Amino acid sequence: LPFAEGEFDVVTSAFGAVLAPHHQVVADELLRVCRPGGTIGLAAMTRAEWAEDFFHLMSDFLPSMFAADSPLRWGDEDHVAEVFGDRVESLEMRRHRLELARFAGPTEMRDFFKANHPVAIALYRSAAEDPERAAALDRAFLDIMERWQGEGDDESRVYTQEALIAVARKRRRPA
Repeated sequence: LPFAEGEFDVVTSAFGAVLAPHHQVVADELLRVCRPGGTIGLAAMTRAEWAEDFFHLMSDFLPSMFAADSPLRWGDEDHVAEVFGDRVESLEMRRHRLELARFAGPTEMRDFFKANHPVAIALYRSAAEDPERAAALDRAFLDIMERWQGEGDDESRVYTQEALIAVARKRRRPA
């Protein structure tokens, strides 16, 4: 990160930093820019079948975006505790169910992701010059959204996702 050591009292990321390919480097940098005694907050998706499929899709269509370590590992309490290690004096984690939005169905949800989700936008940009690849991406996204059917009637489905919310307090003195 282009910031000085200990520059911030609070460092947060909601579903962003967890997409970086090297998890330990992410944790090291979050801790580096946080002052001693400061707070680090993260939100990350937990494992769900559709989420696994979503990240496989991303790695299939844009392999340079992901390393071998799935972003979904950030949704595992043991993994988060491991990457922060003894450099934090406290680490609180809880799972929270998020309501993403109401969509008329899988096609509307796919189109929303296509227009608004940063990773989906990058995927579609990578396929912009290849209509067959873009069509394959559309089909693959729609397939995931169909498996991730939300609850509700046919007019408006609510799609939910579980997230892990982690709040760490950086040690005031090295362990």
